[in-house]
Amino acid sequence: MKLYEISFLVKDEEGMKKVIDELGRFGAEIVFSGELESIKLAYPIRHLNSAYFGYLHFNLDPLKINDLNEALKLKAEFVRFLIVTPPIPSQEQRPRERLAKPVERPPFAERSNTLLSNEVLEEKLGEILGG
Repeated sequence: MKLYEISFLVKDEEGMKKVIDELGRFGAEIVFSGELESIKLAYPIRHLNSAYFGYLHFNLDPLKINDLNEALKLKAEFVRFLIVTPPIPSQEQRPRERLAKPVERPPFAERSNTLLSNEVLEEKLGEILGG
């Protein structure tokens, strides 16, 4: 069994039940169910201007995922769907990133114990360049 996420657009509120039924037909175990939400589509899809968006996390035998994908393509009530693995972890599941603290450096004038004149700088530059 492998963990997957399916996100989908369906025509009506009954669409979530139909997705769950299809997953059940293939022996999937639902792990998490997101809320179904009515959204306005950015462009018409199959003459629809709005649809219901939802997502589910489920466990399924990887050998059955292609069959599930093909079966969902044939169902007219599914406007769009996408199956991915692994699902994106929630904020609680993500490991905390350790950020290095930036080194605070004082301005250049404060870092230097002695300020150099242009003549001294030109002399040092001449030594470095070999001239």
